[in-house]
Amino acid sequence: MIVADLDRQALMSPQGVLITSFEDVIRQAEEHRKRGAALVTVGDRTTASFVKEGVVPDVAVVDGREQRTRAPPISRKFFRKVYRARNAAGTVNLELVDIVEEALSTRPSMVFVEGEEDLVTVAICAMVEGDLRVFYGQPHQGVVLVDLSLPKARDRFRKILKASSSRG
Repeated sequence: MIVADLDRQALMSPQGVLITSFEDVIRQAEEHRKRGAALVTVGDRTTASFVKEGVVPDVAVVDGREQRTRAPPISRKFFRKVYRARNAAGTVNLELVDIVEEALSTRPSMVFVEGEEDLVTVAICAMVEGDLRVFYGQPHQGVVLVDLSLPKARDRFRKILKASSSRG
């Protein structure tokens, strides 16, 4: 199932805590990992920055592009398994939820999305169960941390998905 017509305007603002210092992002990631949370990064720059700092995410979702241009490649040697998925631009292929859940069982893993990974964050935050912390880039602002141990965080993304499903 593919959900299109997501409320991109709602997604223009951070849907979690915006962190402007990458040093603070890494500190937060390490603290959450120590508490047992799985770390999920969405986006090539965010993932590459994590890896560069020695914090390999449990699941990295990338598409090889950064703001519509080719991103520098991320070494796959840090990941036990690389999954492939398709997701058309401007949509969310909900089958990616199953792939991310499987990737969590073989962590650290990379999910390489052919197409666009930007909106996959919505599906992960709304539907992937578990104690997750999702980190995604907010262009020209910083990195957003979504703490999915907080019920309101998951509910916010479920409302976005539900609204798009009712329109489509």
